[in-house]
Amino acid sequence: MTRSIRPGTGCGVFSALLFAALAGCGSGGSGNCTRVAGGTPPAVDEVTGLQFSTATTIPSNPAPAVQVTVTDVAKAQDAYQATLALPVFPPGVYNCPADFGVTYQLSFLLANGSNLTVTENPSGCSVANIPGTCVRSVGPTYWSQLAQDLGIPEAEIDPYPANVGGDASAQDGATSDARGCLGSAPLCASGTAGGECGDWLTDAQCAGSTWKCPTGTIAASLCGCFDWQPTCSPGTAGGACGSETVSPICAGGHWSCPDGTVSSDDCACVLSGDGGAASDGGCP
Repeated sequence: MTRSIRPGTGCGVFSALLFAALAGCGSGGSGNCTRVAGGTPPAVDEVTGLQFSTATTIPSNPAPAVQVTVTDVAKAQDAYQATLALPVFPPGVYNCPADFGVTYQLSFLLANGSNLTVTENPSGCSVANIPGTCVRSVGPTYWSQLAQDLGIPEAEIDPYPANVGGDASAQDGATSDARGCLGSAPLCASGTAGGECGDWLTDAQCAGSTWKCPTGTIAASLCGCFDWQPTCSPGTAGGACGSETVSPICAGGHWSCPDGTVSSDDCACVLSGDGGAASDGGCP
């Protein structure tokens, strides 16, 4: 089955707890991802330590009793780098696995004395909220690496087998596969990892107890951005723009215009090539 995703669809239908956990959900969309409120994340070399803690919003589902402080700078930076490298959670309408209300807080200590707190959902659609970036999809390889950096067994922070597979759960009510694959079928798209993908999604197929994307496609969670893209023009939002256009940048899960340019849709008027008024109303 194939499905279309379109910019501006918002957060989609997640489980109630996950919906509440996504910072900026419903108003923070940037076209091809859901943005988490915050400024630009610090560089990896600014991280000096890590404090890991757990919490739950459902008393009957206690969080794993794990509280760890990492003072080894190299391990803290490794955990931060792995978190930043998580693939973007693609936009759309999702039917997530059960969300047990558990969250993890990773407080990365910085050289300037401040900290950056990342919130992660190990159950449900299994996402990470990194301030200033797009919501990310968390897979089992990440939990393994994080556990190593924390110096604890992986089972202590990844006790939710329904999330095995690591990609965003299938959209539009797809259910668990009964042929040997765990969880819901992840979504696949044509394109390149970290780059541009088409906006038509296909369910992965269960083969030998492993979810596999059809030939010519990759897991949608690996896409850097999707087909729709803005047209950029030199100028200022709400003001005059030049008539030439500039290619947008595919990065961080969404399209953005280069410095000194804005989306052409944000221009109040467009100058003609010779500096005069454009023939279609143009600039005074």
